[in-house]
Amino acid sequence: MGLFRTSLVATAAVALLASTSAALPVTMVSPVRRDVKFSFGQDKIRGVNLGGWLLLEPWITPSIFEATPDEVVDEFTYTKVLGPAEAKTRLEKHWSSWITENDFSEMASKGLNFVRIPIGYWSVTPLDGDPYVQGAYQWLGRALEWAQGANLKVMIDLHGAPLSQNGLDNSGKRGPVQWGQGNSVGTTLNALNKIRDDFASHPAAAAIQLLNEPMGPQLDMDMVRQFMTEGYHNLESSNVAVAVHDAFQGVTSWNDWGADMSSLMLDTHHYQVFESGMLQLDAAGHAAAACSFGNQMAAANKVTISGEWSGAMTDCAKWLNGRGVGARYDGTFNFNGQTSQHIGPCDGKYSGTVDQLSEADRANIRRFIHAQMVAYEKADGWIFWTWKTEGAPEWDFRMLTNAGLIPQPLGAMDASNVETPDQDSDSEDEGLESDDPDTPSPTQTTFPTDSPTPFPSETGRLAGQSTIPVNPGSETPLPQTSPTSGQLDASIGSAPNEVQQPEFSQNAGQSGQMIGLAVLAIIIFTLWICRRRRNRANAKRTSKLRPFLCRRSSAQQYGMPAVPPDAKTQSKVMDDLMAAAYAAESGNAWETGSKRSSGSSLWREKEQAGALYASQKPTEKSKSLYVNQLISGFWKRSSQEEAGNIRPPPSVAGKTEMTSQSGATESTWNTWGVTQHPRKPKEDWIKRCIRLGGTK
Repeated sequence: MGLFRTSLVATAAVALLASTSAALPVTMVSPVRRDVKFSFGQDKIRGVNLGGWLLLEPWITPSIFEATPDEVVDEFTYTKVLGPAEAKTRLEKHWSSWITENDFSEMASKGLNFVRIPIGYWSVTPLDGDPYVQGAYQWLGRALEWAQGANLKVMIDLHGAPLSQNGLDNSGKRGPVQWGQGNSVGTTLNALNKIRDDFASHPAAAAIQLLNEPMGPQLDMDMVRQFMTEGYHNLESSNVAVAVHDAFQGVTSWNDWGADMSSLMLDTHHYQVFESGMLQLDAAGHAAAACSFGNQMAAANKVTISGEWSGAMTDCAKWLNGRGVGARYDGTFNFNGQTSQHIGPCDGKYSGTVDQLSEADRANIRRFIHAQMVAYEKADGWIFWTWKTEGAPEWDFRMLTNAGLIPQPLGAMDASNVETPDQDSDSEDEGLESDDPDTPSPTQTTFPTDSPTPFPSETGRLAGQSTIPVNPGSETPLPQTSPTSGQLDASIGSAPNEVQQPEFSQNAGQSGQMIGLAVLAIIIFTLWICRRRRNRANAKRTSKLRPFLCRRSSAQQYGMPAVPPDAKTQSKVMDDLMAAAYAAESGNAWETGSKRSSGSSLWREKEQAGALYASQKPTEKSKSLYVNQLISGFWKRSSQEEAGNIRPPPSVAGKTEMTSQSGATESTWNTWGVTQHPRKPKEDWIKRCIRLGGTK
């Protein structure tokens, strides 16, 4: 009860403070358990992904795919075409060399504290008929040992689900999104349970991500949320945080979900290269978009991180959009009839090193990375994609850090020392101005979703939302979750290529904080007074209701002695009455608990419902529903059974006494235990009971 009320107070206060001062932190509705292995919500997460290691992606390690036919576009086709023996030989060589213990030591030396390790379901719980080969799961165990030795924490990320949750090669199988069909969700949960059983207790395992990037616009979101709810409850008893991806719905769309879940983390991914409108931004526009996205993250009411982002302002990296698919930036994109307009050259970015980039490119990438770090640490941190590549300089954290494009030490950057992007860049701005009237200026461009899909449509790129096909070549609109041009009016000027940088005034921030704190104090004091008065009123009503209720229900209703039961029994009876009425009014609070396959306690649900009800006055509708439930026997297996008050049918003398009191006939006892003792005045008694409780 106290936690629930505190959460409401915090939520109301945060809503008001958000409009007063953006500098104030959002109070978490989802608390963090004390037994987890990282100070989530306090310390900033600064990490990297180990992309392309235990789950192949062609653009990260193109050399692995260059030695295969063109039809090999993901790990599914890789293992299918090569066959199990050859695929296993090649993958074992890759697993043992791409990431080693030395990498973990180097990560720690660069100031990182977190590592996100993607892995596919097939490496955990393989399915009959799949071509995938085994062995990656053992390397996950070794990685945890290496992380512990380097004092790093690990998020184990289930990156690929059966039948593909997003249709992208990073799910293990490029093509249609079919996750949710058959037993694919059950298999996904089984994989998570095995990861929990095998690794959740490891000192380095700080978080488990239920599923990477489920394509929400192509999936039943009720099914997705049910999966996440069940997955969370399967893991909640372990001492790891549970991470969920926003499914491309936007971070604040999850504010109403999971409020009672502790150790819950929301993950959102932000890229600005998979839609032509974003690609036409200059460097300052990219930085402004990142800043706006950071504000969205900070408005979420959960521990929120950007679990994937990069320094890329182009999609030039070889095969980034899929093997055999070109880049939008240089106009070579061609997939299933979709093409793109030339924006700028990919010189030095297709494949190479940071040193091969132009001086202007290096400067703008450095500033873009700095801006993103500051933006995402407005929330709870970031995990860069990815630690290393074979030749994608905009995406290679190790290479970028060694070249001085990522600040050292990490965390040294703040809003006051973010550099202004080079307005005169001769590379990133190329192609932004065009004589073609159909080519928009940066200020005319609408900002798309943050989806990292390699197959966005070029049609309707200025329509206010991007499109993401699930099957290559098909398109489905994706709700816009990244900032629109209207949202960036404060950062982007009205004239093309005139970009105003966000102002970071410490004095203004301090003033806003003082005002916000004062407002917060007033709100808390007012609500405390209201709560105290309500508690007193509740106590007065309860003192009237409990003795009456317990005497009638325990004695006359169940043939017990006509004396009030002990205080513990009275309390349980009272709580159950409240829970029943609240459940009737609010929906399926009890039914949901009873159906949960994870085996969670039904009584816990009842107690929570009772706690909520205790501070509320039921409506006439809820009274009526509760009465009907009570009469139909809903009451019979609730608190009375838990309190030990349900007994076998009473003796003959007891029946006679009860019959004389209630006017019931002998035949009514034949249904004892099914409908209970159907006293004629039962409905009147219940209504009177509610009236005596003062809940009018």
